[in-house]
Amino acid sequence: MAQPSISPRDLVIHTGQSSNLIADLSRQVETNRHLLKHWGIDCRPPESLLPAILRNNWKLWQRQEQRRRWNPWHRKKAVWVSDQSMLSPLLQERRLQRLRPQLEERGFRLVIMVHLLDGEELMARDYARAVMALRWGGTFGDFVAKRLQHHPLRYHVDRLFMPLLERCGALGVRFVLHTSQTARDPEPSFETLLDVLRTGHPVQPLHWLPQHQTSSQASLRQFHLSRLVVQGLGKPPKGARRQQLVGLIKKSIEREQTCTNMINHPWAPLVIEQVELPESIAIAQQRLARKAWGAEWPQKTLHQREQVSLEGLESLAEALLRKAPGLDSRRNFSG
Repeated sequence: MAQPSISPRDLVIHTGQSSNLIADLSRQVETNRHLLKHWGIDCRPPESLLPAILRNNWKLWQRQEQRRRWNPWHRKKAVWVSDQSMLSPLLQERRLQRLRPQLEERGFRLVIMVHLLDGEELMARDYARAVMALRWGGTFGDFVAKRLQHHPLRYHVDRLFMPLLERCGALGVRFVLHTSQTARDPEPSFETLLDVLRTGHPVQPLHWLPQHQTSSQASLRQFHLSRLVVQGLGKPPKGARRQQLVGLIKKSIEREQTCTNMINHPWAPLVIEQVELPESIAIAQQRLARKAWGAEWPQKTLHQREQVSLEGLESLAEALLRKAPGLDSRRNFSG
C-alpha cells in the first residue's frame, strides 16, 4: 500500500459539532494507531495536553519534551488529537492567535480539521437525542423551528466557521463532510483524511459509521418508546423523574436487544418524516464549501427509510409509567 505523505511536525486537531462523530473518530484512530504510525502520525498524546495549552499552561508539554516520552520529539512525527470540546476554544480569536505562534516556537504547525455532518443528519441527531432524553415531546417540525430560533449558528455553518477560515486560511483549517447512510459501508478511509490534509480539496462525503455497529432497530424502539412516554405524561418530565424514566427505558430496550450506544448510527433516513429542512441550512454548507475551495460539496447519497417494529411499545410505555412513583396516573397514548 502506498503511504500518503504528511508534513512532519503538524499538530492536527480533529474537532466538530457532533460529540458522537468525534468519539467515533477517536476510537477509529486508536484502533488504527499502528497503521498511522507507519504514515508518520502519532495519535497518543496525553489527554490533558491540549486543554492545558489552550489555557496557556505549557508545563505538561515541557515535561513530555524533556523526558522524550512523546514520540514526535525524537521521531519527527505529526500529531493527531481528536476532541470535540476543542471547537469552542478554537473559535475564540484571542486563544487561537496566541496558540499558533506558541506552537510555531516549538516547531509545530497548527492544522484544524473540522468534521461536519450534513444539515439533515445534524438536526436529526439533535432531535433523536432530545427525544430519548425525554426533553422534547413535540413534532420534528416544531423542534426544527425552535432550534433555528435559539441555536442558528449550529446549523448555519458558514456564519459559524467563516471567521475561523479567514483567520487560519485554507491551509490552516480543513473541512470534511460526513453523510448519513443506513447500509453497512467499510470504515472511513484514513487515506482520504490524509488527502484532505495534504491538498485541502473536497472529497466524496465519508459514510461515517462507528467502530462497533449499533442496532438501529433497538435505537428506533427506544426513540419511539420515549415519545410514547412523554405523550402519556402530557409533557416532558423534569429532574429526578426524567432521569429515572430515561434509565427505565434504556433497561427495557436493552433486555430486548443488546445495544450500548444508541445514538451513533445515522438518523436522518430514520426519523425525518415529511418535513423539509429550511433551504438556508443547505445553502450555508455550500457557501462554506465555496469559500474554502471554490467548489461545492460532492453530491451526497440518497437513502432509503428503514422500517422498525413498534409492536408492544404502548403496553411497555404504560408499564414504565406505572413504575415511576409520583407521576400523574393519567395516560394518553392516542394519535
